[in-house]
Amino acid sequence: QIPKQLASHIPSDAIQTQTTVRTVKPHTVELSCGEVLSANAVVVATEGHRSAKLIDGFPEVNGRSATCLYFAADKSPVSEPVLILNGENQGVINNLCVPSVVSPTYSAGNSALISVTVLGNPNQD
Repeated sequence: QIPKQLASHIPSDAIQTQTTVRTVKPHTVELSCGEVLSANAVVVATEGHRSAKLIDGFPEVNGRSATCLYFAADKSPVSEPVLILNGENQGVINNLCVPSVVSPTYSAGNSALISVTVLGNPNQD
């Protein structure tokens, strides 16, 4: 809904979709067909590696993998709907939360659904 709300405040011909962009420069966008579009501002909303190809001098950005694992437990380790962050920068767990504390319908029966995010991708590491 947010993109539709944003688009409703500008002319309908101001947004193009399904259009391949060749390069982006301040206030201009060159399409793959050679057409050059001018604007007061250009928003590039794409993956970092694609931004580096579109914008001359844009640094290559490498992504970081994270893996989310879910566990069922007899009891929740927390009683409040909180996100627990690893502030020590040690170990594999980055954060954890218990969605079933937010809503018991997120787990089966009386068990607790625990969500753990670890840095990296175990299948690639």
